[in-house]
Amino acid sequence: MARNNDQFGDIDRQWEEYSRQIREQGPGSPANSRPAGPRDWTPPEIDEYFDPAELPSADPVSRPSNASGAKRFFIVGILCLAIVVAGFWGLISLPKFVMTLFAIGGVASFVAAVFFNAPHESDPDDDGARL
Repeated sequence: MARNNDQFGDIDRQWEEYSRQIREQGPGSPANSRPAGPRDWTPPEIDEYFDPAELPSADPVSRPSNASGAKRFFIVGILCLAIVVAGFWGLISLPKFVMTLFAIGGVASFVAAVFFNAPHESDPDDDGARL
């Protein structure tokens, strides 16, 4: 059943002509070949020898600025928050003002521990990955 539509011309004739052209090109033609994707890619042959000893030296990972100070602040923070939890459960009796001071002191100690554990140097190009 052939269509005659003035807006599109003779679509059936154009389709038959297009499919005939594809059949004539054969299976190895660019029209019939599958497009290459990322999994179809094959790396080029290695044409030069790779020696890891020739790589430039990498900068060492910077050490924490004050590791012992960070540990001390972390321990103080744990003790402060342990006192707050013990007061909340009624194991010790302290005024609310003192409990609030211990809670604030514990959080401040954790913040100080993070600060003291920060490295000396900062690299603006560092993405944070460590191997």
